[in-house]
Amino acid sequence: MNTAALKSKLEGKLSLPSLPATIVELQRLLRDPGVGMKDLGQVVASDPPLTARVLRIANSAFYSLSVPVLDIGHAAAILGLDTLNTLLLQVGVLEFVESIDADSDFDPLDLWQHSVLTAQVASSMPSRLQRFTPSQELYVCGLLHDIGKFVLLDHLRDEFIACLKAAKTSGSLCDEERHAFGFTHADVGALVAERWGLPLKAVHAIGEHHDLDGSVQRDSLVAIVSLANHIAHELQGKKTPVLKQELPHQALKRLELDGDEIEVLLQRAIDFQCPAEAG
Repeated sequence: MNTAALKSKLEGKLSLPSLPATIVELQRLLRDPGVGMKDLGQVVASDPPLTARVLRIANSAFYSLSVPVLDIGHAAAILGLDTLNTLLLQVGVLEFVESIDADSDFDPLDLWQHSVLTAQVASSMPSRLQRFTPSQELYVCGLLHDIGKFVLLDHLRDEFIACLKAAKTSGSLCDEERHAFGFTHADVGALVAERWGLPLKAVHAIGEHHDLDGSVQRDSLVAIVSLANHIAHELQGKKTPVLKQELPHQALKRLELDGDEIEVLLQRAIDFQCPAEAG
């Protein structure tokens, strides 16, 4: 669905989330080569809770730092500006997720854990697949691939949960969403990614990761997000890398993964869930 048509359908139904102002300003500064750590520190000092959350994630087991980072400047020096930018985005998304109420039918934090696992798997693809899309960009695409579900849950909770329940029988959440809304969570996710200033290729990957017979076969980044999503769905909460369903052959074919590479990805999906902290 093109952007104009989707925006028209969303009119009066949804309002897309914005990133916190502090994060937007920090991301702007991180893109400016003339900005120093002092400038970053001044912005961060205005939002202590944000600083605490960024440092908590930076010091989590996922990053395996030998020395804990104590401030944003130290985090940037140790992790690099690209990783710090990814951390800021992760914190911004988590703030939105935590603002959504859970109920007996759906817990947003379960979906958040899936999103983080998808991001971790996506960013663990073989190095040959990261020649044109660095691991940090893969992480962001994986993290945001289901952001549209959070938006639908926030604005159209009853209808979206009805779609989830119907999909357990039909097997296709996207088909249920198209029938109920005229668009899917992936369409909404692409708009959010566009609003947050992500590169066009990331917007496309988020919006097309369920298009197994189209974009997944033509675009490696879409195939990576699609495959990581399937692996995360299959292995979330498990202790052994055993699949109940086959991985999408379209994505495997596009990425030309061999058996050993697939086994590594599956094992990493298990390992990530042991000590890693989501936020």
